[in-house]
Amino acid sequence: MQQPEAIPPLDLVLKIQERLAAVGAPSVVGGSGLLYSLGHVTEVRGWDLVTDAPPSRVRPVLGALGLDVTAIAPQGDLVTDRHFRINAGDHTIDVLVKFRLRAGEEIREIPATPGATWRGLVMARPEEWALVYTLVGRSDRAAMLSAPPAPPTQPPTAPAGWR
Repeated sequence: MQQPEAIPPLDLVLKIQERLAAVGAPSVVGGSGLLYSLGHVTEVRGWDLVTDAPPSRVRPVLGALGLDVTAIAPQGDLVTDRHFRINAGDHTIDVLVKFRLRAGEEIREIPATPGATWRGLVMARPEEWALVYTLVGRSDRAAMLSAPPAPPTQPPTAPAGWR
């Protein structure tokens, strides 16, 4: 019997990403979702969305969806324009608006540059998140994103009718 995936449901994060794109605020998925999509981790506890759009374009989209949204105050080295946290019941979705991190005396901007598409989600580019993990001292995760993707956990299936 196949084990269930260790990721939160995709439906809400897909809907948020689609609605943001529709108002000119495209976003990308980073964090453990990106690592999972590349086969580097086996679990995702929540989704991280990054957008370069102004907060005034993002907040109305989240409000129109009727979501339980909290604005998170800047903490530590995270100096985004806005950090919205969505309570999705069994997981959270963090929306980082104009994502920036403090690196010593410098502020490093992490752009929401689209990478691959995975299960309908637009993913961040691994090199941006390798930098994020380096800046926050997670060299293990930075190294994962500098390595080639892991092989799939299940062998691919042949199209119907193939032997």
